[in-house]
Amino acid sequence: MIDTTTTNPTPTQTHTRYPAYKDSGVDWLGEIPAHWEVKRIKFLFNIGRGRVISQQELIEDGLYPVFSSQTKDDGVLGYINTYDFDYEQITWTTDGANAGTVFLRSGKHNCTNVCGTLKSKDNKSLTNYVFYALQSVTQFYKRPDTNGAKIMNGEMAEIQVILPPLAEQTRITKFLDQKTAQIDQAIAQKERLIQLLNEQRQVMIHRAVTRGLNPDAPMKDSGVDWIGEIPAHWEVSRINWLFSEKDETGYPNLPLLIVSINSGVTVRDMDDNENRKQLAEDFNVYKRTLAGDIAFNKMRMWQGAVGVVPQDGLVSPDYVVARPGNIVNSAYYGYLFKTREYLAEFVKHSHGIAWDRNRLYWEDFKTIFAIVPPLDEQNQIVDFLNTQQREIAFATKMVQTQIQKLQELKSTLINSAVTGKIKV
Repeated sequence: MIDTTTTNPTPTQTHTRYPAYKDSGVDWLGEIPAHWEVKRIKFLFNIGRGRVISQQELIEDGLYPVFSSQTKDDGVLGYINTYDFDYEQITWTTDGANAGTVFLRSGKHNCTNVCGTLKSKDNKSLTNYVFYALQSVTQFYKRPDTNGAKIMNGEMAEIQVILPPLAEQTRITKFLDQKTAQIDQAIAQKERLIQLLNEQRQVMIHRAVTRGLNPDAPMKDSGVDWIGEIPAHWEVSRINWLFSEKDETGYPNLPLLIVSINSGVTVRDMDDNENRKQLAEDFNVYKRTLAGDIAFNKMRMWQGAVGVVPQDGLVSPDYVVARPGNIVNSAYYGYLFKTREYLAEFVKHSHGIAWDRNRLYWEDFKTIFAIVPPLDEQNQIVDFLNTQQREIAFATKMVQTQIQKLQELKSTLINSAVTGKIKV
């Protein structure tokens, strides 16, 4: 198991408070250092927006980034060969769940029409200082909206930020640049650790379901090129010798199940009967599936939308339900069918009008070769992998908790510095 107890750098130090404070006049802010000012964004920045840039305009090897309202990938939507801006400015997400998220941009770049822009009017306030200050205050100016929230140009104009004298802005900015870089580095290390844990899990699953748990077991050629060697006492069989398709309908009162790429088969959250009615007028046409069946989404099987059914329930008529025979532990095949070799084979056997709409039907699925260990070994492999999965999930959760604490530390540090709670 990968060690998840890596020591974090501690980007904190003992800070004193300023000698005198005054009431800021802002309810959510409270007191600020006596020599600091509170100013609205509209008096400090020219407020603008980007322009409409469609997905079709993006170029794979374009020279200049296009920033949008999204927050993943640093807000980069894609690239084009022209630019609208060539200076340092703040951009923000105008609407949605992440409304008010701010970014510091520089150099040649573009912004879409759902991306707000702030260009400093003069040198009396540092753009990168206000970038930090806005991270603490935008949450208080969000306007509720049907898609989550909004901070449009009007709301941004009225946002109040706290401004120290220019020399202090410079000092605070340098301090935060250094400390947040340390925290970001620690977060990146832990995100890499989660990636390594996931890679370790994939390697472990692949080895167990294709080679077994005995590293010294003699091997033989499976007779199937894409499968390669398997333990000498294992067999290979077409799937229809191991599973049978079931198309049982007329059980409308069973719980509704869903198949996803990441979670396998789970119970769909049905909070009320009205929600259930909206999904289907007649659940009689949905397929019954029993605990231990294999179910998969025809359209997404090649991406890994397959899993073992945890309890009796209903699945979409567009899913395939495969019931295991007597020599099958379906959980073993739940792992096997997510390996890279099988996903590649599912791609080959899928059909459709476009690659991303291809479907894997039972008639094609059943002809694919499957590895068949003895049933007792299938059981041992499943027990081993289930235990390892739990350990890796626990380790991953620990690292995610550490990341969350680092993010909270970063937020607290920024807020304390830009509101004068600590003297830098």
